[in-house]
Amino acid sequence: MTDRSMKGKRILITGIAGFGGSWLAETILQNESDVEVFGIKRKTTSTLNIDHLASNIRLFDADIVSYEAIDKAISEINPHFVFHLAAVASSTKAKENPDITMKTNVEGTRNLLSAVAEHAGDIEFFHFASTSTVYRRAGTGKNTLISEDNPTEPTDPYSASKLEAEKLCDEFLLDAEIPVVVTRAFNQGGPRCRDDIVANKIATLAADVKIKKLSSFAFGNVEAVRDFTDVRDIAFGYLAAAKKARIGEVYNLCNGKGIRIRDMIDNALEYVGAKGEVKITVDEKLFRKGEPDVIVGDNTKAKKELGWKPKIPFERTLKDMIDYYLSAAQG
Repeated sequence: MTDRSMKGKRILITGIAGFGGSWLAETILQNESDVEVFGIKRKTTSTLNIDHLASNIRLFDADIVSYEAIDKAISEINPHFVFHLAAVASSTKAKENPDITMKTNVEGTRNLLSAVAEHAGDIEFFHFASTSTVYRRAGTGKNTLISEDNPTEPTDPYSASKLEAEKLCDEFLLDAEIPVVVTRAFNQGGPRCRDDIVANKIATLAADVKIKKLSSFAFGNVEAVRDFTDVRDIAFGYLAAAKKARIGEVYNLCNGKGIRIRDMIDNALEYVGAKGEVKITVDEKLFRKGEPDVIVGDNTKAKKELGWKPKIPFERTLKDMIDYYLSAAQG
C-alpha cells in the first residue's frame, strides 16, 4: 500500500490564501511535523485567511498565468509535494470571463506542471484539485451516486476548464512522469467560505436574519438535493491523497449522501431562533438551468484506498459558518 511521508519535506500550495488553500495549509501545519510549507498567491490577493499562519509559511507572489513567475518560484522551492488549488473557482465568474478562466485554469496549470517538470527534481506528489461538475449530469437522481467511472461532460466554462486541466495532468504524467493525482470535490462549506457557494449564501442569510431582523428573502431551487462536505474534511481528503493515493488515479471527495436545500435553510434559521418566522420566496430566476434535482457523489474509492471519510456533520458546518459571520459583524 502506498504510504508517502511528509516528514522533512517541502510542501507547496497554490491558491494558499483562498478558501480551500487556507484550510489545507492549516490542516498540514496542525497534523504534520517537520515540514516546510510554501504558498503561491497573486500579489493582489488578500492574506486575511492565512494571517494567523504567517509565521509558519513562506509566501511567493506569483500569478500562475505567468510562466516566468511560476518558473522562478518552483526553481527556488523545489517542492516534494504540490497541491494545486489556484483557479478561477466560481462558475458565475467563469461564465462572465470565459477567456480568463481558460487562461488561469488551463494555461496556469500547464505553467505549473512545466515548471515542476523542469525544476522539481525531488517531486513525489502533484495534486490537482478538480471538481464534481466535470461529470455528466444526465441520469443523476435519488438512487444514482456519481462515481469516478461516471462519464464526464462539462456544461460551463468552469467545468470545461477543469476537465482540460485534468487532461494536461494526464499528459505530464505520461510524458514527464509527474506523479499526478486528481481529486474531484463536490459541494463544500465552512468558515472563510467563498461568496458564490450555496452554503455560504444560506449562512449569511441566517446571520442577516439575526443581525438585520430580515423577515423574508428569495432563494433558488430549495427542493434541490446536493452532496455537502465540510471544507475541513476536504482538506483532510487532500492530505490523505498525498499519503495514500495511487498515482494517476481520480478520487471523489464527498459526503456520499444528499441534503435538501430547504432543510439546510430550516436548520440555519432554527440555529438563529427564526425557524418559521421568515418567509422564503422561491425565485425561478435564481435556478441554474439544466441542473438535476439530485446530485450526490460516491466516496467508496476514497474510503477504501485513502482511508478517508467526512467526519463533520453539515449541521455543525452551517453553525460554524453562521458564528463566523456573526463574530465578524460584531467586530
